[in-house]
Amino acid sequence: VRPHQVLPVAKTRGEVRLDDAATSTRPRAQSRPEQAGPAEQCGSAMMAALRTRAASLKQRQDAQSQLGYALTAPLTMYWEIAQAGEQDDAEAVQRRSERQRNETQKAFARARELAPDNADIPWLAAIQCGVDEACHGVRQELLEAEPDNAAAWLREMAWARMRNDKAAVDRAFQRASEAPRYDRHAGASQLAILESFSTVAMPAECEAQNVQSELRNLIPGGGDVGAADFLLMYANSLAGIEAPAYMDIRRHCSTGSASRLDVGRRATCGKVLEKMAGSDSMLDQSIALSMLVELAGDGDDAMRWRERYRNLKWLFAHMGKPVFNVLTMEDYAFDEIGAMQRALEVKGLWPAPPDWLPENKRERSLILTGRPPEDKKPE
Repeated sequence: VRPHQVLPVAKTRGEVRLDDAATSTRPRAQSRPEQAGPAEQCGSAMMAALRTRAASLKQRQDAQSQLGYALTAPLTMYWEIAQAGEQDDAEAVQRRSERQRNETQKAFARARELAPDNADIPWLAAIQCGVDEACHGVRQELLEAEPDNAAAWLREMAWARMRNDKAAVDRAFQRASEAPRYDRHAGASQLAILESFSTVAMPAECEAQNVQSELRNLIPGGGDVGAADFLLMYANSLAGIEAPAYMDIRRHCSTGSASRLDVGRRATCGKVLEKMAGSDSMLDQSIALSMLVELAGDGDDAMRWRERYRNLKWLFAHMGKPVFNVLTMEDYAFDEIGAMQRALEVKGLWPAPPDWLPENKRERSLILTGRPPEDKKPE
């Protein structure tokens, strides 16, 4: 099952956090059904359906089911906390979280056993586990599985910083610069969730027209909101934590002015950033290209990086405009930049016009001079 087979075509791009909707993953208070509004009843019914499906997946002994359970069980955990009235009990939440993390990691481990050649599983397991000491083994499994993946080493760089291990931060960044590829496993969590939950039907509580209207105001797309829309919102939130720690990279590659970096650091940063600039993530490219422009200064590569950065900002300038209405959720999950470029090309809008510049002062300055604008000194 591919996303376009279970999702309505999106009319606009956007990610909506689940807790922006009435179907919050972390309800603020427990409500009895007769006291809840229609949208809240819909959210509660949806969560109950997902919880039932997750419990079923946990019992199945195939890699896809175990992976689907591992990725979605934390979502239903917060609903269970609210149902038990424990959302304001920090100790109870902590106990449930630790218990759920253990169950989640058991499912990831079982999925790895059942599908040892699935490269997505070690990545997702490590990302979901995080920086806690109990996750050390899971993180090591990822690095051993993908020693040639710069994205894995950039995650290790962030984890090392969180545990205050400066030597490990430097080592991870060096390994990222030496790695021949950069792969964030784009779309892996979305596909795993959508495939595992493709049989979940939209609850009757969610089908009333007034509820659908309220949901459509929160969820981009056209037509009726379906169960897959809820799932994709959650999957997109998971994908958000798979990004590298951009602030760590900025700290490593900037001392206020790129010219102040020593030659070795500049070369290492350049290698890492060039890999990120080849990503199909708009955010990866935006961060990487802006820093590459600064690193290049007035050097031989300056105009190449400035022009790539300018064209990327041209894409950003069209976000939310009708030209992208033709794109599907699958386009955004698997070929974000390529799909957007093709949509503009069809309309004769790609590449950017030669004289176009973004309105943002900093972006314009980077494109024109390779440097951010100077701060005005107080008179």
